[in-house]
Formats: sequence, structure tokens, C-alpha cells
Amino acid sequence: MQDIRLILLTIFLILNFLILGFNIFYRTQVLKSTYEFGAIMPGAVKRLLLANILLVILGIIFTAIFLINELIFRLFN
Repeated sequence: MQDIRLILLTIFLILNFLILGFNIFYRTQVLKSTYEFGAIMPGAVKRLLLANILLVILGIIFTAIFLINELIFRLFN
């Protein structure tokens, strides 16, 4: 059972950092392309930044919930 929890924790952490890296890469590419072509859309850029921030926060929250669950499980067993 603990092996499954460790594997899930590792998967959560890897996915969290992959999502963070992909968001940073995608955000920089979109901002670069909008400025290069002169088609600056402030609303789209703001929505993109907000979506990136929310995804990163959700990833951190899910990882924290899983870590707290693991800590409680190890303390009381």
C-alpha cells in the first residue's frame, strides 16, 4: 500500500512540474508571437496568464493535499 502511495506522490510531483514548465514555455511563446506580429490582445494575454496561475495553484494544492494525507497516514499508523 505504501508503494502505491509513493508512486502516486511521484506521479503528482512530476505532473505538477511538467504542467508548470509547459505553462511557462507556452506563455513565453504566446507573448513572443503576439509582440512579434503586432497583434497584442490584452484580454487574451490576461486570460492566458490567469489560466497559467490557476493551473499552477491547483497543482500545488493537489500535491499539498496528497502530502498532508500521506503525513497523516504515516503518523497514525
